[in-house]
Amino acid sequence: MTFLSRKRLWFATWLVVLIGITIGSLLPFEAVAGPASLIGDKFQHFGAYCLLGILSLLSGQDRRSRMYLLTISLLWSILIEVIQPATGRHFEWADIAANSAGLTASIPLMLLFGAGYQKWQSSKI
Repeated sequence: MTFLSRKRLWFATWLVVLIGITIGSLLPFEAVAGPASLIGDKFQHFGAYCLLGILSLLSGQDRRSRMYLLTISLLWSILIEVIQPATGRHFEWADIAANSAGLTASIPLMLLFGAGYQKWQSSKI
């Protein structure tokens, strides 16, 4: 698989996750209450946006495109929060903070993963 086709696959995955987050965030609260709500709401936000951040970093071909995707992810999360009251949900600054924290956490995670991967590659015979 070539570099560009791998990046396109990561971008398609980023887009699917973004759509999934959007649908899950805009469903009426009653539709998502249940086993999924046993995990703390802010942990769900953090985890979803950390995954989205990782996919943003994997999708980008260079630093600029990675930052662009991370920015789109953050702005999209704010837009979702603004739209939520129209679907019977509530706007929460804490959700935006959890989303931002997840996106931010993805950066050092990917740096650690990248360094570990390079070390592993160099140790192969």
